[in-house]
Amino acid sequence: MKTETKNSRLIIFVLVMVAIIVMMTIVIRGSSTSGKYDTFAKALVKEGVAFYGAFWCPHCQEQEKWFEASRQKLTAEGLYKECEHADRSRFPICDENKIESYPTWTFPKGISITSAKAPEICSIAPNVPGEDPRCTTNWASEYFRRWVFPSGEIVASDVPPTHTGDVWTFLPSAQLRGEATLQRLSEISGVPLVEDTQK
Repeated sequence: MKTETKNSRLIIFVLVMVAIIVMMTIVIRGSSTSGKYDTFAKALVKEGVAFYGAFWCPHCQEQEKWFEASRQKLTAEGLYKECEHADRSRFPICDENKIESYPTWTFPKGISITSAKAPEICSIAPNVPGEDPRCTTNWASEYFRRWVFPSGEIVASDVPPTHTGDVWTFLPSAQLRGEATLQRLSEISGVPLVEDTQK
């Protein structure tokens, strides 16, 4: 009886170890496999661009699909910054950078948006009477006013943009909130959007 118990435990141990090795292999391969936009992601990092998100955020997962890469791959490239632990407590880097929603993009050269129509400006305090419904508590900010453009782009900034013609230019302290196409990231950062050739 004792021999059967020892054998059963040994078999379970071996199976668990095999499962762990298989999972580690998948993770390592997933983070080291070349992707279609690896060069673009690395160039964004070189320019100081950062993508802040949370593991549970569906919009962040959609953003990852634009890159055709996993979160682990974007983290390995240095582009993605995780904001929350598994227990939903926050990493200090996100508090230090005043990241309030996911995904959030930061650009050291600032953000320019071309829009013939003026954006809706949301105050710092939520639910101000007369404000656009898009400025409700879901969009609330403890630190920034938000400029909601007709295109759907949202910029959070503690300093108003300069406005010349149809171009709205925000300082480097501004944040682009929400998902962004790779073409749009290229335009804002000045990094050419190139696809890597598959090997």
